[in-house]
Amino acid sequence: MSPTVVKLVLPAGSLQEPTLKLMAEAGVDCTLGSRSYTVTADDPSLSVRLLRAQEIARCVEKGVADVGITGFDWICETGARVNELAELTFSKRTTGGTKWVLAAPESGEFTSPEDLEGMTVSTEAVNLTRSFLLKRGIRANVQFSWGATESKCPDLADAIVDVSETGSSLRANKLREIAEVFRSTPRLIASDAALQQPDKRERIEALGLALRSILDAREKMILAMNVPTQQVDTLLDVLPALNAPDIVNTADAQWVKIETVIERKQYQQLLPKLRACGAQGIIAEALSRVVPAALPDHKTIDGAEVLWGDLKLRSRFSSEEVDFAKGGGLVPCVAQSSLDESIRMVGYMNKDALAKTVATGKLTFYSRTSDRLWTKGETSGNFLRVLDLLLDCDRDTIVARVIPTGPTCHTGTETCFG
Repeated sequence: MSPTVVKLVLPAGSLQEPTLKLMAEAGVDCTLGSRSYTVTADDPSLSVRLLRAQEIARCVEKGVADVGITGFDWICETGARVNELAELTFSKRTTGGTKWVLAAPESGEFTSPEDLEGMTVSTEAVNLTRSFLLKRGIRANVQFSWGATESKCPDLADAIVDVSETGSSLRANKLREIAEVFRSTPRLIASDAALQQPDKRERIEALGLALRSILDAREKMILAMNVPTQQVDTLLDVLPALNAPDIVNTADAQWVKIETVIERKQYQQLLPKLRACGAQGIIAEALSRVVPAALPDHKTIDGAEVLWGDLKLRSRFSSEEVDFAKGGGLVPCVAQSSLDESIRMVGYMNKDALAKTVATGKLTFYSRTSDRLWTKGETSGNFLRVLDLLLDCDRDTIVARVIPTGPTCHTGTETCFG
């Protein structure tokens, strides 16, 4: 029987170098091939390739790859539904993750998100931006940026949403931050299918433990010192520890050696307290690995739910205003995308379907063939999130302005109309 091979996809671009370095520290050396997306790993249990971070979540969701590393931002931007095994707190320049910010010309009139009502915003993260603005009741023209987003103001856009880790790029382009839009860190994600196979799951979790052990070690250090025996209890009261400190007798019965693991950020504040307890010969050393007892239970990230789950629906009418009697208890409902104005589908509503739509924010119809309510996306996950409900002048047709979270038609196309 051939050995199990796990298909791993890693991010190209700005995260490529730190990711490959992290993999090497975890014991997997990756060599780039003559083509930038091909990778040879020295571990035969892994088949590795590079992809743009924007593509990885969908790739894992569809099972094209078993496991991958990508940002939480791109999981949400693409609306992917994946299993998170570990958060990996590293980025190109900092360990604090990625910050998407709304920015505008520093000498301009826009000083808050509300100032951008009806304005044009340029960004690569279109859905992150639309979600941020719509949840604040702001209707703006959000346009996709093909790169060099900072250069779009003021000629091509009134404002931008872009990554800003230090703010230096914004300042260089005479832009100022108006608001923080989204915070993101890299995540180790896996497909449902891979986690259902015990051999693949074991290999994936081993990789997760190795990666987390390196990142956890960066935040911790080992602390050792000699302490007078009579001061041990006092010192232990002020000494934080990952677990119980080690206490070792020395050749001198008046002294013991104490060794423990602490958070790096605690070190400076601890030193005066340790000295006050009589500690001597204090040694602080960096750690290369701190292996967690186990990874947290994997959790499902539904990117579409993160972005649109708490979107507030606006209904311009009450159910009593709808003339259901004219159509024998049913009225047609037209689903129109609020993103591109396209007609996505047409269905029928009764009073209960309208009530459920208003209650859940997900477009719900009445099925004439199966004689029941059905929510669009209840089996596929491709929901239609309702922004607005409009009633025509004859009170017998409803228009639902929606945010699609995937293809609408059962054939896999964006719309049921060609």
